[in-house]
Amino acid sequence: MAQSTTSTYFNKFAHAGEQGLVADLVIESISIYGIDVGYMCKKYTSEGYDQLYSEEDLAVFDNVTDVAMYIKNVDGFEGEGDFLSKFGLEIRDSMTLSVARRSFETEVEATQNISRPREGDLIFFPLNEKLYSIMHTEHEPVFYQMGALQFYDVKVELFEYSNERFNTGIDVIDEVQSKHSLDILEEVQLLSEDGITPLFTEDGYRLVSEEEDSERPVYIEPGVYRGQLIEWGKVYNPMFKKYSLEMTFALGNERLKGWFNIEKSNSDTLVKAGWKSDFLRMYQEVFDVRLERRDRMAPNNFMGKPLALEVVSIEKDAHKNPLAKVNHYSRVKKIMGLLEDELA
Repeated sequence: MAQSTTSTYFNKFAHAGEQGLVADLVIESISIYGIDVGYMCKKYTSEGYDQLYSEEDLAVFDNVTDVAMYIKNVDGFEGEGDFLSKFGLEIRDSMTLSVARRSFETEVEATQNISRPREGDLIFFPLNEKLYSIMHTEHEPVFYQMGALQFYDVKVELFEYSNERFNTGIDVIDEVQSKHSLDILEEVQLLSEDGITPLFTEDGYRLVSEEEDSERPVYIEPGVYRGQLIEWGKVYNPMFKKYSLEMTFALGNERLKGWFNIEKSNSDTLVKAGWKSDFLRMYQEVFDVRLERRDRMAPNNFMGKPLALEVVSIEKDAHKNPLAKVNHYSRVKKIMGLLEDELA
């Protein structure tokens, strides 16, 4: 073996004590000059599995872990900033954050079971209450000090919502979904110039919009009630490009509505919905049948039958702002089943 040309009296790459000292200094520096941020690990649910491409497309964020990070930007955000494109105003703020490896392991890995910052995960930045998406994680920002790596550099960009689910329990984060999601059909209606007559599309779907003042809002305590379906129709929301089944129920002297997402179909008596939709699952449960086709559900099968109805309270307006209690109103969320006298 050739004789070493470096000094044998100094251990520069394998001294655990020196490596630990540098790691301690990194952690201390970030704790002094850094900021606490929220780390959110991206997860997927089977609900969003794409059979055609064999990939998951419904991301869920349901856990936030506090961890200290250092902001490497000193002159503000990086990136292209705010600019006008052919799609309108776009904001592309970005920045670089440093996080100690040991801190990440003890705080994030222990709670979210990931070994390093991952591309696609989110970081909540409390200074401006914005979410940032991790675009790249550099695992060698400083090359092997004392033969070890002490921290990661994480490059992030301002997060753009794309139908993700948020259930963290932190209002300022979870509101991202309620403000931008297109999954919830607003319970609203477009009227003709007389202010009374509903507008319909050429294929018979009633159009809906942001306001519906033609009927007095009804409020009853949330719970399960006995009722009957007295009317139903298909509606279309041009803003969200969503089709919905609107059902009107009689609960004693009161009238309550319920809305269910469906798909476009040409039938006047049958409804088409996704295999994993709330309406299809509810239909199968109520009638205890496994459907062979998803375009053969007949709402008329509910008509005139005593039904157990789950009633919920609507406590926010169309813009997701809280309503005063006196302005709360009710809607039917689900048909729980047929009542015993009908089954008999």
